[in-house]
Amino acid sequence: MSETLSETAPSNPEQPSVQKIQTLLGAKDDTSRFVGLALLKSVLDNTPELRSNEEAIVGLWESIPPKFLDRLIRTGSKQTPSGAPSRKDSNDMLDLAVSVLHTFAVLLPDNARQNPRLLDRIPQLVACLLHCSDDTSRLALETLVSLVSRPDGAKIFTAIDDLSPLTETAPSQPLALDTLLYAWLNAMTATADKSSLRSKIDSTVASLVSSFKGTDAVTLLSFLARLLPRLEPEPSQTSPPPSSKPTRSRPLLSSSPPNPRLPPPPTTRIHFHANLLPPNQPPPNRPPRHPPHPLSALNTPSYPSTSHRLTSAFNTISHFVGYLLRALDSPSNNPANPWPTSPDLLLKLRTALSETMSLTAEYLRDRWDASVAGAMGLHPDARGATAVTAAGAEHLTLAWDSKSESAADDPLVLAAVRALAIWVREDDGEELRREVSGLCDMLVELYRQRERGRVDFRGAVLVALEGVVEERKGREAVLGNGGWEVLAGDLVGILEGSGGGGSKAGDDDEGEAARGVEIVRVLMAIAEAEGGGTREAWMDLVTKVAAWYVPEGKQTAVVEECQVAALQLVTTLLANAHPGMRKRYVHSMTAVLGIANRLRGKVKGDKGLEEALEDVLETLARHPLDRFTHAHRTTPPRANLGAAALLELSDSVRESLAKHGTFGPNADGLSLFLELAMLEEAGDAPTLDFETIKAARLDKLVAELTECGERPFSLPPRFVHGLVAAEKLEEMWRTRFRADYLMIDEIRLNDLAMRWQLKRGPVIPSAVKAVPNTGLRSKIDFKPGEWWPDMACARQDGVVGTEHETANRGDDNVTTVPLLTGRETITGHGKVKYFREGTLADMHPALITQTGKHVRVLRGHLLRSHFAPSVGIRNDGLRQTAKGDNSKGKADKSDKSKKGGKGGKGDADSSDTKSSSKIKGAQSINVRHILCEKFAKSEEAMGRLNSGEKFDAVAREMSEDKANRGGSLGWQTKGNLDPEFEKVAFELPPSPVDKPTFQRVKTGFGYHIIMVEGRK
Repeated sequence: MSETLSETAPSNPEQPSVQKIQTLLGAKDDTSRFVGLALLKSVLDNTPELRSNEEAIVGLWESIPPKFLDRLIRTGSKQTPSGAPSRKDSNDMLDLAVSVLHTFAVLLPDNARQNPRLLDRIPQLVACLLHCSDDTSRLALETLVSLVSRPDGAKIFTAIDDLSPLTETAPSQPLALDTLLYAWLNAMTATADKSSLRSKIDSTVASLVSSFKGTDAVTLLSFLARLLPRLEPEPSQTSPPPSSKPTRSRPLLSSSPPNPRLPPPPTTRIHFHANLLPPNQPPPNRPPRHPPHPLSALNTPSYPSTSHRLTSAFNTISHFVGYLLRALDSPSNNPANPWPTSPDLLLKLRTALSETMSLTAEYLRDRWDASVAGAMGLHPDARGATAVTAAGAEHLTLAWDSKSESAADDPLVLAAVRALAIWVREDDGEELRREVSGLCDMLVELYRQRERGRVDFRGAVLVALEGVVEERKGREAVLGNGGWEVLAGDLVGILEGSGGGGSKAGDDDEGEAARGVEIVRVLMAIAEAEGGGTREAWMDLVTKVAAWYVPEGKQTAVVEECQVAALQLVTTLLANAHPGMRKRYVHSMTAVLGIANRLRGKVKGDKGLEEALEDVLETLARHPLDRFTHAHRTTPPRANLGAAALLELSDSVRESLAKHGTFGPNADGLSLFLELAMLEEAGDAPTLDFETIKAARLDKLVAELTECGERPFSLPPRFVHGLVAAEKLEEMWRTRFRADYLMIDEIRLNDLAMRWQLKRGPVIPSAVKAVPNTGLRSKIDFKPGEWWPDMACARQDGVVGTEHETANRGDDNVTTVPLLTGRETITGHGKVKYFREGTLADMHPALITQTGKHVRVLRGHLLRSHFAPSVGIRNDGLRQTAKGDNSKGKADKSDKSKKGGKGGKGDADSSDTKSSSKIKGAQSINVRHILCEKFAKSEEAMGRLNSGEKFDAVAREMSEDKANRGGSLGWQTKGNLDPEFEKVAFELPPSPVDKPTFQRVKTGFGYHIIMVEGRK
């Protein structure tokens, strides 16, 4: 270092050497240090070779004691009388310290400038500003700007509690505002405490407003225009963009104070505007000034700064008006939070803003004509280059249009449209709305700019159109410039894109959905005001919405609101359409009904959306006759065509679906039936009763159609509505018939048991009756038992899979059939009553004939119940199916006849015990399950379990089996359960219901969510 300093020593022999300066700076007395500091400043100012040597500069900086600089600044900042002799010495100390810091802030390399030796001087530089001369203040501010331009320096600056020296100096030293600007912008990335930064910004801006009082405040406005757009939303308390709709429930002029529950108001901006417009001062008597038109300066070097200033002014207006509207719409009687602006000032603001917005509309018209319209009336020599619109059309531009950018890319145009939009929507001035309606061609074109990846005007345009369509001329202008087609196309795109995301949809999805709601507001106003009914071109929107598929699962409230709003719009279009037009859109009406019903199940809990969907269903239900011809309107057809006709239709369609995957020859009849049934269910008088549905097997028809809609299929588009209608019918029938519909198979079997003598002859082969050795067993007098045969009836009717069901061989080689569970009891009056126990799962023959299942077979003609068949299988006793063989079992060889007389039932129980003892090593589990027929419902149940809900509570609400018992199946051993169910259940570890370990498995009965409570 010494060699370097020697090489860079001053060439002038009269100048002191660097070593001498370092020696003076290292002395113990302040006088020597002060002399050394003064010599150092002189050498640095007059020695270019030394200034360019970074290593030497760093060595000299490290020779200066930092505390000595702090003492010099504090001494110079002390309050002393201006005439005192020591005042001049104090000023000299302050000027020297600041000039030295400024020099080293410029000369030090970047890494040395981030050293605490320099950055820790920031608080002292701020504190001395009020005591410096103008030149020294400028040097101090330049030093501060250099230091706070890095995150470390900004962090130290924002930690200063008192910034009043900086704010009081700001009117005379614009660099003070630059210091605040760079410090706050850099602090956003370096400071973790955003709330502290927010408070600091608010208090400092309030101090700046006080400091600039009495000035034109142009410098402060420019500073705010540069600062506010760059701040993050968290640390700045700015109003939301004007695209977020404030509620229009009261006029702008109101004496009600703002609601204290709103976010803290930007009182700084309000008081600032109040200071700029003093209410009691008359305007000065001077001729009005007419500034040059912005169009004339488009290609001048000053236009960017002019555009930036005007853009900031329009943004300020937008935010300020937005806050006023929200605050006025939330009245409060809180005297501690008075309204800061007087009504007479608000009236002046309204008048001035109305005039400004009228001039803004005129400017936008001229700017757009110059850039796009091409001013067709001018001579071709007055036109310049061509401009291409979003529609692909080319227009010539004026020679004095901007050479560098189009009107859509100019930030001033966006800010002006945004401010004009919010004012024209909220202000009730008809004249201004008629003026803005003349800009509809520009607004529609700007809305489409986003399709080409350019500036997004959509939010501002929708806000403007909402006010424009209040006037007849405005609606005509929107329709005449293709506004309906553009907005409807965007709405369909938003609807189709709302299928993903689930309940964790991102901000982009919610923003799209919010725009969809705004689109519906505009289109709904146009549709409701159309006097001649819905136009034919608008019905294309109905078709596209009807073809939309409702996504599974819960979605965010904003997305669901958009979906419901779209249904309300298409319902309005259908309700206002001519009856003949509605007849052509019969399938779309059906599909809209289906969509509304599906959404109704998703929005439970939101009363507003539920009421909106109920209104949709009621409105569409009032127009059922428009589907049919004039002859049908006097005697409208009904969905109940008779059990026989519906059974034939059901069998035909089900057979075609199973064999060919189509609806078959009765496709049109099925579509008509589904439409009629949907309309009747949506109305008040459905003609399909439970007996008809049961006899015609319509429950199986809609279930198979729904299953078809849940997997890939290749049906014509006109049949897609049938699948949606089938799913909605199934949901409606479950709601209407409740438990009866869920137990419809069981009720059907019980009814068949009463008609055991079938028209097509006995199901049991005739060889059964010829068995010679059944007489002995006929002498056994059985009491009412727990088992009785009725599967034969189900087999004859096709309720169970008869094609795959085979008879079993019992004792004496007698043919038997699988049985169903049940029991008989004798009532107090001596009557015998049959009780069915279990669920639909118990009916399936696979559960009866599976490996290890014990089956008791009794002679049906000896059962006392009036439900018992008059003929049955004469095979008594216990049998167990052999492992791996579901068709043949090993008969119990116990001879019941030897046990004697009436002990038959007891003998059977004894056989049960003996057989059970043969099953060695059997494991038992205490198991619960939640059975869901649909996969989506099982997903919802698993989601609730994953969120921490108890297993039994979820089972009681959602399970389709054992719901009243919390899904409990009790203790089960191997062989008693469905194989797929059993495989998963016996592998699960035990767990409590409040923290269950569960797994989902699919069987023939649906989707099971299984947990195990214990093992033994």
